[in-house]
Amino acid sequence: MVITDYEIGQINAIHTVFREITHQGCYFHYCQAILRYARNKAIGVYNLVKINPVASRVFRMILVLQYLPSERIGRIPSVVDGVNVIIVFIVQYEDVALTYHRFIYEYIISFWILSITP
Repeated sequence: MVITDYEIGQINAIHTVFREITHQGCYFHYCQAILRYARNKAIGVYNLVKINPVASRVFRMILVLQYLPSERIGRIPSVVDGVNVIIVFIVQYEDVALTYHRFIYEYIISFWILSITP
């Protein structure tokens, strides 16, 4: 197993040279990328996290998604299950839901789950 950051070129090079090796992304770089995205491209999320305890909790929930397996294992939920729990949670809080909607669907789901894959 090789643990690296989430550079697509690096991941592809590792798979090309070492076909039998599995790749795992680094948790630090995952958190760093999400925080950087929130600071630079999802300013509303970042600002809300600083002042709203519910938004802060949701942000921490997003950061720990990587600890869930990519597919459900018995009663252990998958990453997709985790995202669904977050969505069900945030719809209870309109201001948080409005701010997080685009961040979750366009960044967490579209990039991290569909492009990078858990």
